[in-house]
Amino acid sequence: MKRTFALTGFTMLGTLLVFCNVNNTKAVSVAVLASLAVLLFSVVFYAFKKSKALIAVSLCVFVALCSLQLSNINYENNKYLYCDKEINISGSLNALPYFENGRHYYPVETSFINGERCRLSIRLVSASPIDFEPGDEIKASVKTYLLGKDDESFVNYYRSKAMSFGGYIQNCENAEVRKNVNHDITELLLELRSKMCKSIMYVLPNDSGAVLCSIVLGEKSELSDRAQNAFRISGVSHLFAVSGLHLSVWSALIFGFMKKLRLSNKKAGVFSILFCIFFMLLTGLNPPVVRAGFMMIILYGSDLFSREADAYNSIGLAVTVMLLFNPYCALSISLWLSLLATLGILLLNKPVGSALEKAHTFLTGKKPGKLSSAILSIISVSVSVTVFTLPVYIFKFNNFSSLILISNLLMVSIGTLCMELAGAASLLMLINLSFLGKPLMMIAGLLSKILLKTALTLSGFRYALIPVSSAASRICFAVIIISVAVLLILKIKSKRAVKACAFTLVLAFLITNAAVYFTDFNRLNLCVDSTQNGTGIVIKYKGKSMVFCSQLNSFEEYELTQSITNLAVSSVDCLVLPDCKSFDGATLNKV
Repeated sequence: MKRTFALTGFTMLGTLLVFCNVNNTKAVSVAVLASLAVLLFSVVFYAFKKSKALIAVSLCVFVALCSLQLSNINYENNKYLYCDKEINISGSLNALPYFENGRHYYPVETSFINGERCRLSIRLVSASPIDFEPGDEIKASVKTYLLGKDDESFVNYYRSKAMSFGGYIQNCENAEVRKNVNHDITELLLELRSKMCKSIMYVLPNDSGAVLCSIVLGEKSELSDRAQNAFRISGVSHLFAVSGLHLSVWSALIFGFMKKLRLSNKKAGVFSILFCIFFMLLTGLNPPVVRAGFMMIILYGSDLFSREADAYNSIGLAVTVMLLFNPYCALSISLWLSLLATLGILLLNKPVGSALEKAHTFLTGKKPGKLSSAILSIISVSVSVTVFTLPVYIFKFNNFSSLILISNLLMVSIGTLCMELAGAASLLMLINLSFLGKPLMMIAGLLSKILLKTALTLSGFRYALIPVSSAASRICFAVIIISVAVLLILKIKSKRAVKACAFTLVLAFLITNAAVYFTDFNRLNLCVDSTQNGTGIVIKYKGKSMVFCSQLNSFEEYELTQSITNLAVSSVDCLVLPDCKSFDGATLNKV
């Protein structure tokens, strides 16, 4: 097999995606035994020994399910020992603190629980702030609870983040914080991340600075809901997801700088590999960054050993390593978006780019120049990524942005420049070169202001979001997947036939969604979220929308905003609030 790691990674990913959602111990146990039986059968009988793919697939399924079972056993054991109990913990931050819905959150990795050594990730919550920063150690008595316990999808979401438990700090005054006692590499990098964010917000203490923190480090705690929604509706929220774009830009800059110093390709590659490891740790080992980091390390490592890197094997190896550490990574939306976007670029970018160049030549009578080639390249990448990430939008987000092409054309290049300038400026300020860092930061701030203004303007377009969650859309998408599978099985060699099939399938999908959209456009859509504490109502008719809401708690606010998103509402025409002096506006800000 030429692509062993690719087969391994994607087999484990598909297996865990199914069984993590099933979440049934008996079903997993039966599947483990079945995969082991198939593996033994294929090894023992000579007729199947020649089929290396069958042996590899059955082995991958067996390993994936065993890792899932071990993860579930560990989870249930921790749940039995520590959940819904009053415990004494000692630990340090494993991510930066943040403030949300009137509460302060502190993601902590414990070193001791009830006096016994135990490593467990807990998200601490307090009503008032605690002077607790990277490098510090906290000792406190907390009341633990299961994150997302009322909803299995939320439980799985937190498990994909490797954090399943929360803890209320009931008396902040009794929480003991020892300053600057932890100096391991993870704490030092977390402290560096915190200082970089603070240096950006010191110069630009507004949404412009928050946009830069999001682009450079993926730190969105300072970014307003309004700004986040604007970028999401515009279709460029990927700028805030630290992944392949960030890592490839920075590692290429490091490689180019080392080449300027007249180092050989191998030595420059070593520095780039070290930077990739540093960047993965700096950004908290997020799944998209780890995936991109492994790919870049293998790419630069191939030069060291004079071997050609294979992109699919690189992706497979990265996915395999992540799943072995945390099987529930298979449910990470950010990982799926990053993975599918990369596959889209690898598989579709070249043919789509070639088709666009031919169309340009046909229409203008000449080959595209540098500017035209750059524009066509951005369009090609955007189309490729959109096509491959469409399943996530259909089954998870329920809609996607109609502005994605124009938004990427207008904003991706500016966003990349913002990332480079703000990142360099924050590092210069940390080494006491503020006279160089501050001017660069101001320039980056002006560019981020342009980004924010563009996003806010585009997101105001009434028809920015296109709903793709209807039964007809999903059936049509399923037909497309089956058709593609049939084409692959039949191994049709005629390019004309393949292009005709692809065009027909795309056209059918567009017509289906257009028909659904215009049918819904002339139909009254009503969504009601009602609980004992309050009520939220969303009405949409002929493109216009109205929201009624009373004082809601954080969970009910989430339900209301989900209803707004599910109905593909990009702008609210009328907002009705209760005539009550106690209404504090939190719900208004959320909407």
